[in-house]
Amino acid sequence: MGTFPMQELRGLSLEDCLSLFVKCAFKDGEDEQHPNLLKIGDQIIEKCAGVPLAVRSLGSLLYSKRDERDWVSIKESGIWKLEQDENRIMAALKLSYYDLPHHLRQCFALCSVFPKDFEFSNLLLILFWMAQGLIQSSGQNARMEDIGESYINELLSRSLFQDAKQNVQGTYFFKMHDLVHDLAIFFAQPEYVTLHFHSKDIPKRVQHVAFSDNDWPEEESEALRFLEKLNNIRTINFLMENVAPRSNSFVTACVLRFKCIRVLDLTELSFEVLPNSIDSLKHLRLLSLADNKRIKKLPNSICKLYHLQTLLLTDCSELEELPKSIGSMISLRMLCLTMKQRDLFGKKKELRCLNSLQHLRLLGCLNLEVLFRGMESRFALRILCIYNCPSLVSLSRSIKFLNALEHLVINDCEKLEFMDGEAKEQEDIESFGSLQILRFQDLPRLEALPRWLLHGPTSNTLHHLRILSCSNLKALPTDGMQKLTSLKKLEIHDCPELINRCRPKTGDDWHKIAHVSEIYFDGQAITSSTND
Repeated sequence: MGTFPMQELRGLSLEDCLSLFVKCAFKDGEDEQHPNLLKIGDQIIEKCAGVPLAVRSLGSLLYSKRDERDWVSIKESGIWKLEQDENRIMAALKLSYYDLPHHLRQCFALCSVFPKDFEFSNLLLILFWMAQGLIQSSGQNARMEDIGESYINELLSRSLFQDAKQNVQGTYFFKMHDLVHDLAIFFAQPEYVTLHFHSKDIPKRVQHVAFSDNDWPEEESEALRFLEKLNNIRTINFLMENVAPRSNSFVTACVLRFKCIRVLDLTELSFEVLPNSIDSLKHLRLLSLADNKRIKKLPNSICKLYHLQTLLLTDCSELEELPKSIGSMISLRMLCLTMKQRDLFGKKKELRCLNSLQHLRLLGCLNLEVLFRGMESRFALRILCIYNCPSLVSLSRSIKFLNALEHLVINDCEKLEFMDGEAKEQEDIESFGSLQILRFQDLPRLEALPRWLLHGPTSNTLHHLRILSCSNLKALPTDGMQKLTSLKKLEIHDCPELINRCRPKTGDDWHKIAHVSEIYFDGQAITSSTND
């Protein structure tokens, strides 16, 4: 309104651009070894018009390149001439895109079906990529999940993802800059589009569809007619809150029409019945029914989805039990579950046949009392997370069969004493030979750390231990903590008595943990005697 003098937002100075560019393109001090590259870099950043995103993306692109020809190629690229001066930043971003290997271009483009400012999680994005067959095996027995992690790290290093942060469970989140999202849309069309139910111009080649927020028509018949315009769809993703379809007819129409679909995300679509015809989706890799508060049962026909890799049933609070033939889902790698069942593995013997299952998450299973009872053979599970299961009393000694487990999280289980009878036999103690990350939180009945943690092979593999709000865990064991030779990070939160005993130099238990390089008490870093 003219009350104060106008402040013109200018770009970075050339000096500041060069400083940022050097940080992105070189390791510390390495720029001094390449004066010729620095001269070329000066000319490159002049084309960035002082925009930090452009500088950062080009610097990241050149980080691993030390051949002058690569730098000259960026400087003299014809893309700079094609874009107008005001679109210099898009030219820089396009250069970053063209430098990606083909498989990463596809993964990057798939991100365009999510809205701007969407917070990705590494976990779910990798599952989406896997479902579309975009993760390529390295041929060295590498897991698809691990390869997907390397893809995300590569895109982060190139500044195509940003604002990465990690939660206490180990999952990390990140975003795309709005202009990077525009870049993804540019290269993704016409296969990937976000549609409105009133959209008229629908590309014939569209394969991946997201329905935008707050766009559900008043008449469901209108939505059904709209579906008839779509063919050969491989992804349906609903990005709507509180306005999602509630009838079974819309879901049934999707199932009957899109036989080639690989991703069917029905999150927050609160319908009562999943149609029996779900088994006709032979190519389906990912199915999400999360946040459905009405569905009570799943049809047994869902077990004929032999290629399904991911089944998300989180916050399905009325779900009574899993279908009886669940063991037939031989490709299932991740299962997230909220349900009313009391004994998960004991009653459903077929659940023990899920030999491909890598990741199991149990959230808000209020009636669950026991896990893994009756298990008699090895299980390939790598990640087990248990949250808010207040009736859970025991994990059962059958947990010893989880010898491939790498990540164990147990949170908010007020009756859990961890293991019935503890590990008494040598066979029990020698389980968990792969465990790397262990987190206990809000376990009021936990009085001691389990024996297998201190006396089994875990002592050589565990590198991160987190204990939070375990009020009855008041001291560390007299013997054993020093045996955790691989432990690099120890976190203790909201356990005042235990923290007092672990105080540096003065605490009775300090000598038991002084060998750990990273120690945190209530979020505050503690320096040990070994890393002064």
